[in-house]
Parts: sequence; structure tokens; C-alpha cells
Amino acid sequence: MVFIDVARSAAILAALAAHAVAVFAVWPVVPPGLFKAAGNALFYTATPTFFLLFGVMLELVYVRRLERDGALCVATRLATRAGQCWLGLVLGMLCAWLSGRLTGAQLPDAVLNLIDTPNSGILRFYTAALLLCIPVVLWRPRLGPAFPLVLVGVIWIGAALLPLLPWPAAGSRWGFLCGFLVAHPPLWSGGSLWHNLSVVFLGMALGHHMHTRLGLGLVPLGGRPVWLLVAVCLAGVAVCAWILGPAALAQGYLGTGRTLRSACHPAYFLISILSALALIAVAQRCYPVGPPGATEAAQVRLPILAVGRNSLLAFAVGSAALNLIPPERTPPIWLGISFTLLYLVGVILVARLADEVTMRRRVS
Repeated sequence: MVFIDVARSAAILAALAAHAVAVFAVWPVVPPGLFKAAGNALFYTATPTFFLLFGVMLELVYVRRLERDGALCVATRLATRAGQCWLGLVLGMLCAWLSGRLTGAQLPDAVLNLIDTPNSGILRFYTAALLLCIPVVLWRPRLGPAFPLVLVGVIWIGAALLPLLPWPAAGSRWGFLCGFLVAHPPLWSGGSLWHNLSVVFLGMALGHHMHTRLGLGLVPLGGRPVWLLVAVCLAGVAVCAWILGPAALAQGYLGTGRTLRSACHPAYFLISILSALALIAVAQRCYPVGPPGATEAAQVRLPILAVGRNSLLAFAVGSAALNLIPPERTPPIWLGISFTLLYLVGVILVARLADEVTMRRRVS
């Protein structure tokens, strides 16, 4: 299913572009308006698409490997992947320290996840999520395809109870770590590990659905369950718009402050799931599942697929490169746009180089 790599590649490039236009001082000078809101909508679709496709990957790759390779092999692979994500996070920290984005005193706190790491914070989520998903992947065949959906329900029931517990203040030493874990206090703009895992588990259920439809010779992303999910999300968005007001809802999702995302408001997840599904659907429409050889042809026509196949390398190296830019640099907007485009081309070239190395190893 080459369209999955297409969607993942587009999401990674959108996320890196969002970071780049901020680092190169392009986005801050763009005045608020329809253009900036549309750009934010594109940028903010990236992260939920990562999470949804991460869950799809867990189902299509790791759950399917259990019978062939065994539980130990699958658990080891996921733990190794988590270690690679952590190394990518540390690389981002070191680059941020070299450029002055993190001070020497802040570096230990960044390693302990007590403060954020500029541009690389999402790797903190993947490090923890990969480890936490090991038992979920191992139990999924025994408990059935509905198991991930049960976990989605558990997460949101738990989210309703979290405000009843005592949490540290926003300015305390443990505030950021608790914010990252459960969004109390809501300090990390990426949401929280607890809430974001609901999108991952939804992706697992979606992956099982896609695998079943593919086995029947049908279009993978389609059918009544997908339309039911879309209908539920639309109904939820309508309720949130009635409670918050359309303007507040739009500002909370599309505004630069990303207040709905930081607070892990249900509206953010409902809109982001719809956005992620739309991106995946467009990718499937452009690159449908075809006969043998179609994947290779698509790869030739779309060089950015290398980014999706080497997603961890592309994001870790791309984020670390941005962290090397000193924070006080504010180039003219035309130069910032040029730097952004050159940077994205560089990320694609690094991913393509990784593909070449992988192919040579397989041949040898």
C-alpha cells in the first residue's frame, strides 16, 4: 500500500516545514488571516497523521509479524525503535545546546524530560509510545481487533477523571513532565502522551480494517466503518462548535497558539482525525493499490517516498539541523523562504541517500 508512505512522507515534510518557517522567521511575519489559517491547517494535520499511521503500522507490520517471528523478536524490534527515537531526541538536544537554544544548565533537565527540546519534542512521544505499545501489540491477537477501540474508550474515560487528581503547578519543576504525560498542566504544545495514544490505537483498528478490505480485493481505506468514524467526528465537531462557538473553535485549532491541542480538548482530536483521514484518502486516490510492480513505478514518479520509508531518520536529522540555527538569527523573509526550501530539499536528499545505502546492503 504505497499510499501509506505517500501520506507519511507528506506529513513529515509538512511538520518539518512548519518548524522551518518558524526557525527561519518566515511564519511569524505573516499576518493573521485566511492564508495563515490555511497554512496552519496544513501544518497541524501532520502530527495526527503521524499518530494515526503509527497505529496502522503497528497493526499491519508488527501484529502480522507475531506469528512469523514470535513475541520476543517483535518486542525487541519495538524497543530498539524506541531507543533510536531517544537517540534522535538527544541529538536534537545537543544541537540545540550548541546553537544556544538550550543552555548547559537546561541540558540535564531536557534529558530528564523536565523541559521541552525545540523542534525535536515529538521524538519524546515516540520513545515512550513505542515502549507502551509493546504489550498492546502482543495482546492484540489474543484479545481481538476490538481491543484497540476498547483502549480508546479507556483513555477518554480516564481523561475525564484526570482533572479530579492533584497536579503540580505550571511553574513547578515537574510541571512540564506531567503536562507531557497527561496535559495537566497543559504546557506541551504537542498534547499529551495519554491523549495522543488514543489516535494511535484508533489507527490500529483502522489498520485491521484496511488489511481485511485489501484481502477482499477492496479499496483499503473505505467502507461503512470509515464513514461511521467520519460521521461521529463531524457530529462531535458540531457539538464542540455549539459549546465553544465557531469562532473560538476555529481560533483554538488554527491559531498559532494551538490552545485546543495544548489542552487536549476533544475538538482538537475530532478535527485532526478528520484531517488525517482526508490526507490518507487523497494519497490513496493518487496512488491506489495496484498490481505487482506498481509500487516500484510509484517510487520512481514520487521521490519524496524515501522520506516516508526513512521517517525516523528524516525527522531526527531534520529537527537536529534546525536546532543548529542560532535563535537570534532573523533573516529577511525572502531569504527565510529560500532557506526553508533548501532545507526541505536537503531532508529529501538525506532520505534518498539512506534508501541507496539500504538497497546496496540488500544486494550485497
